[in-house]
Amino acid sequence: MGSCNSKNLIKIFISLSIAETGVNLLFLAMADFAGKKAPIISDPSVVTGFADPLPHALILTSIVIGTAVTALGLTVTARYFGFKGTLDISLMKELKN
Repeated sequence: MGSCNSKNLIKIFISLSIAETGVNLLFLAMADFAGKKAPIISDPSVVTGFADPLPHALILTSIVIGTAVTALGLTVTARYFGFKGTLDISLMKELKN
């Protein structure tokens, strides 16, 4: 896995983003959609045969949070590169204390 073996901060964030996407796809694959319609209820008396919208909402929330965390991490990485001139985490003396 790239986040465990790599010493480059950009590669670490990219590999974590790929792992997050894999988890989101796993949850969507586990959702049961066979023979069900979208949960748009036009007739309130008929409320059967609809797919559960909760997995979609949770995955959408996960995507938004993951994108924000990745953007923040890459911003901090860019600022760190501007100050230190390197992206190698083995040279980070601030983390060793």
